[in-house]
Amino acid sequence: SSGINAEYGEMLHNSGVHFQEDVAENEALRENIFMMVVCIELNIPLFIVGHPGSSKSLAKLIVKGCMSGLSSNSQLLDHLCQIHMTSFQCSPQSEAEGIERTFESAKKFISDETNTQNRRVMPVVVLDEIGLAEDSKKMPLKALHSLLENNGTSDHTKIGFIGISNWSLDPAKMNRGLYVTRQIPDLDELKTTAKQICKESMREKLGSQLGRVAEVYMEIYKDFTKTDTKSYIGLRDFLLPGKTSV
Repeated sequence: SSGINAEYGEMLHNSGVHFQEDVAENEALRENIFMMVVCIELNIPLFIVGHPGSSKSLAKLIVKGCMSGLSSNSQLLDHLCQIHMTSFQCSPQSEAEGIERTFESAKKFISDETNTQNRRVMPVVVLDEIGLAEDSKKMPLKALHSLLENNGTSDHTKIGFIGISNWSLDPAKMNRGLYVTRQIPDLDELKTTAKQICKESMREKLGSQLGRVAEVYMEIYKDFTKTDTKSYIGLRDFLLPGKTSV
């Protein structure tokens, strides 16, 4: 796993994908970006499941910015498709018609004129917090069964798909694509992440303190999960001190 993740990191560095100063290029972010790029290019539906703070939405924003076809700043991604990303925020009140309209809206951004040898456009539908839609009595995710099998539309126009969730979905839906799940990172990964998201001018001063914060967080998280599968202490609670350090 560490060897594969190192390959992800080397690929991103060689591709020219740039990260902001306070963005931690950790294992979760590298894998999420890699899987999104590959699945979009190959038109494979992708479900990414992980705790809040596991870089799911951040990876989406980075991919959206760098997969811009010939105008991309990435030497690796400039010959891949240019994407137009359309997001739908799921909730317990979501309806199947809303998801279907999102796919139809995405389809409008593709035409014979935009898909030439020099410019290939791929619309991508992203369902954020897709797990919340499973709580809807109207069962909106049933629309995905036919949409994913038909590449998003009734006429089989190719549309990329990414579903982002904090918890696993019904296997009948996830079986229609690739499934990536993120677990709580280990202690070394937490320490590295904390230092990278901290302001550069403060990394030396706070390095040892942030390492201790990581150790305490792991102890608290393990204590909570011994008696309850749902921990009240999440990754974002750990990341906040580093983000707000001055």
